[in-house]
Amino acid sequence: MNLKPLLLILGYMFRKPEVNDPIFAESMDIIRKLGPQLIGLLLGVAQELQAMNLRGQSPKKVPGKVLESINLFQQHFIQGLWFGDDPLLQLPHFTPDTIKQYRKILKENNIANS
Repeated sequence: MNLKPLLLILGYMFRKPEVNDPIFAESMDIIRKLGPQLIGLLLGVAQELQAMNLRGQSPKKVPGKVLESINLFQQHFIQGLWFGDDPLLQLPHFTPDTIKQYRKILKENNIANS
């Protein structure tokens, strides 16, 4: 197992500043470019296995939850978010502190579902 890609992906997903170090720039570019494609291929293989199982051509059965999880991970990877992160983190210059202040203002002014 090659730990470098794993650590860089986790660092990227958890917004660790260390992954922005110039020493990792080339590796992070490769991961950002190829990551979504590879996750898409994984989703395609899982869907093909599921289709083959339904036709009786494969004993491998892929539960719908697995397909959903791959799809969600791909979405979160592309957006640079982790499961449960606030969607506002996708916006430029929004940090967890900024979002906390924003939510506080909404609550103080009784603005629901904004």
